[in-house]
Amino acid sequence: MVITQMQPHFIFNVLNIIYYLCAKDTKLAQTAIDDFSSYLRTNIDSLVSDELAPFSKELEHVKNYLDLEKLRFDEELEIEYDIGPTDFHLPMLVVQPLVENAVKHGIAKSPNGGKLIVRTIEDYDNYYIYVIDNGVGFDTKKKPANDGRSHIGVENVRVRIEKRVNGKLEIFSTKGKGTTAVITIPKLPGEKSNVKPDDDDDGDEAVSKD
Repeated sequence: MVITQMQPHFIFNVLNIIYYLCAKDTKLAQTAIDDFSSYLRTNIDSLVSDELAPFSKELEHVKNYLDLEKLRFDEELEIEYDIGPTDFHLPMLVVQPLVENAVKHGIAKSPNGGKLIVRTIEDYDNYYIYVIDNGVGFDTKKKPANDGRSHIGVENVRVRIEKRVNGKLEIFSTKGKGTTAVITIPKLPGEKSNVKPDDDDDGDEAVSKD
C-alpha cells in the first residue's frame, strides 16, 4: 500500500519540531501543523481512491513535505522548483517518495547539505518530471542496499507508473555528485499539439554542488 511508504522517522521528527516551535514560534508552529495535516490527508486520500491525480495536486503534496523538511535542515537544504507543464495526470504519490529519497539518502548524508530541484518539461510525445539532487550519489551498478522501505517505495513508484500510465522511471546517479530521477509520462493523442516536434527540450541539465 502507498500509505506504508510514510517513514516513521519523518513523522516523529515533524512532531518533535512542532513541539519545539509551540514554545518558540507559535505562528510557524501553526504553519507546520497545517503542512503536516495536508501531508497526512493526501496519504490517507490515496487509500480510498485509485484515480489518477493532476500533477498540480502532487506538486502541492511535495511542497508540503519539503516545507516540513526545511524546518529540520534549514540552510543545509536548498530547494528549487522549475515547473513547466502541470496540466497532466499521474498516479497519486509517485513524486514525493523520490523527493524523500533525495533528501534522506542524498542531501542529508552530505556533510554540507545540498540542493534539490523539482522540474517538469515536455516534448511532443511525453511529459517529464525530474527530481535532482547534488548529494552523495551512489553506484548504480551495485545492487541496492537493503535499506528497507526506501527501496520498496521506489519500486512501488516504478510499477505504478508503468501499469497506470504506461510510463517509466529512470534513475541516474554518480557517487559523490548526486542523483537524478526521471519520470516519463506519455501524452494522450490530444495533448501532443501543445509542443511542436522541432521544439523538443531534452531537459539534460546537470546540477553541481557549490
